[in-house]
Amino acid sequence: MDISAEVRENRVEHTKAAAVRYRWSGSERDEAGRRRERGEAFPDTPEMLATRTARLIQRNGIPVEAALEATRPDVLDRPRMYERILGVAKDLQAWSFLPRGARAARTVARISVCENGREIPIGTGFLVSPRLMLTNHHVFPDVTVARSAIVEFDAQVTVDNAPDVARRFFLEPDALFVADHDLDFALVLVSPGADGRPVGETFGWNRLSVQRGKLVIGEPVNIIGHPSGRLKEISIRENRLEARLDDFLQYQTDTEPGSSGSPVFNDQWEVTALHHSGVPRTDDQGRILRHDGQVWREGDGDDAVDWVSNEGVRISVILKHLAALPLDGDRRALLAEMGRESGLQDRPLDGLQDRPSDGLQDRPSDGLQDQHPDGLLTGPQAEPQIGPQAGPQDGPQAGPQDGPQAGPQTGPQAGPQDGPQGGAAARTAAAGLVPPPAPSADGIPVETGAQASAGPLQAGVPGAGLVSRPTAFGGSVHLVFLHGRGQQGHDPERLRRYWTAGLNGGLTRAGLDTITPDDVWFPFYAPRLVQAMGALETLPTFAREALGDPVEAAAPQPGGARRLYEQLITEAAARTGMPEPRPVGEEGLSDAVHQALSWLADTTDLDRLLIAAIFGDVAAYLDDQRVREAVLDCVLQTMPRTGRLALVTHSLGTIVGMDLLTRLPPEVEVELLVTTGSPLGLDSVHERLLSGGPHRPGRVARWFNVWCPIDPVAIGCPLGDHWEGELAETPVANPAGRAHDIEEYLAHPEVAQVIGGTLTSPAPV
Repeated sequence: MDISAEVRENRVEHTKAAAVRYRWSGSERDEAGRRRERGEAFPDTPEMLATRTARLIQRNGIPVEAALEATRPDVLDRPRMYERILGVAKDLQAWSFLPRGARAARTVARISVCENGREIPIGTGFLVSPRLMLTNHHVFPDVTVARSAIVEFDAQVTVDNAPDVARRFFLEPDALFVADHDLDFALVLVSPGADGRPVGETFGWNRLSVQRGKLVIGEPVNIIGHPSGRLKEISIRENRLEARLDDFLQYQTDTEPGSSGSPVFNDQWEVTALHHSGVPRTDDQGRILRHDGQVWREGDGDDAVDWVSNEGVRISVILKHLAALPLDGDRRALLAEMGRESGLQDRPLDGLQDRPSDGLQDRPSDGLQDQHPDGLLTGPQAEPQIGPQAGPQDGPQAGPQDGPQAGPQTGPQAGPQDGPQGGAAARTAAAGLVPPPAPSADGIPVETGAQASAGPLQAGVPGAGLVSRPTAFGGSVHLVFLHGRGQQGHDPERLRRYWTAGLNGGLTRAGLDTITPDDVWFPFYAPRLVQAMGALETLPTFAREALGDPVEAAAPQPGGARRLYEQLITEAAARTGMPEPRPVGEEGLSDAVHQALSWLADTTDLDRLLIAAIFGDVAAYLDDQRVREAVLDCVLQTMPRTGRLALVTHSLGTIVGMDLLTRLPPEVEVELLVTTGSPLGLDSVHERLLSGGPHRPGRVARWFNVWCPIDPVAIGCPLGDHWEGELAETPVANPAGRAHDIEEYLAHPEVAQVIGGTLTSPAPV
């Protein structure tokens, strides 16, 4: 059998299977059609609408301001709110939609095979890592076919409709070829170019995501491919998702058989599916029908088929299948190049060395490519990022930003072993695991071992923190940074530098003078918090499988703190639109907590263990008076006793800061309170403050709250909706995966403007 005939036979087999699934899903499509007739533009489940909305905000698929306007409780109820946001994202596209689509198109290639001296086009493929291409199994049924294949990038016309110069590459299936017949996918290694560079370094590649929320029923899909072997074409707009099955998506689009292996994109140019087949109309016996209603025969050709829909394999299903394969180390390493969101790489356990903050995520150690927030990774020769997505997604880029920027993705670091061994620490020891260095909740790498215990603190009271130089800001204003959880093991001086670097990035953007770390007071309560809690911090990523339940690993011990922990998580999930959360049980971790934590992780792109650890520490602080008093006593050791105060707080530190206001001497004038990434909006939090709540502390002259819509700790924001008293606040767009990072918050010019203005303003008369 010749290769092209084998490909055709495999394609017909998958076409018939798609037709069977189409008949099975008829009731779902009919129900969606009835709902559309009733005026529902997106007839999907409430859970999927909420998840999709959150991902749109997270990926900057809609401006934060538009999302905030749509979420005003006096405007719409929650279902209509979701439809409004989705409608804005569907109907109004930023100018960057087109150049981002052009950038996505560069990752798509035409696949041909050599047969009897001719090159015969058989399908389409697209890059999903610097060196890996994804296409259909029926295009590459085995290694032999892949060996004979040629892939052509830039097989297209130019802007002047003249043929472009195509670049040709061969494949190396003997190095990596992974395929599955039922899911109809094949993943194969592409040979480097003549210059030895990976192909993705030139053409870019698509970052695949195993997470939900990339598409809902009724949303448009876009397909780029080589139908019938022609030059590259794109199908956009009058296409929409019709049905979502367990393993497949069915959608209306204009595609032809040669489009097999094409990427199916949403409007943010994230790959949602691998296109693999048209869906033909069939009779009661399952036979394919022609346009004239007669039974289709092999010799009739594809144009005679009465196509009624199209079908693609869900990307998340392919990724989960790949993650379960028992591959050797070399092949597993190749899969890991697909990036963190693919679920195919462990979070980095080393490589936390200092490097400039370039706002790029999933950047491998060999520096092959730059990542963009729309899920594409482009090489040095790719076009620069264009449009609104180039803004806050870039992260702090000013000169001072020269420290590690690992972000929170790897989970919290186990803390100093200076308290009773128990909880997560005991389970780590039982599993024979030694936690490696990992970044904290602030996104700053932890120093451990001799580096962390090399000597006493460099200034201030040993064990308590760092004081500023007496002449800072003319000696009349004191700037205090109050950190959040997970900082044990850090050098406070290093922490102070990173906070200062973040603020200096924002000050530079705001056109204000920068400051030096020596200008800042930095109370350091992390070791005291851990000691008072009597247990180590939660585990890094690699230990989760050994524990079996990462949610349990972050939970406080049974009692009031654990119940509060559950309450915080479920309240936060409910506020982000999780449909019908179940009540929390009195004992143990209920299903509702697992459901709520997964929901928060899916909708914010942050690690479940990190989110759980933050809420666990918040619960321990609020519930246990011994913990609270130990922390406050420690902070008070490194606080000014007189003068004007600008207090900048983050995460758990915003709660500590609120309590601290009840303990400061009357000689301290609190001119500014800044809260960032704060959980103060949760009822479970503000009702337990020493000052009570929710009302603005009377001794604060000005309160400025900053929050990110995809920060799961700041879910209760904006605070102005339910806190009494004058309060200024603003939402900011932090990059996905770093939504809770303090450096990202401080780097926004609108935040730095408030702080810088206070530092340079004259004393009130």
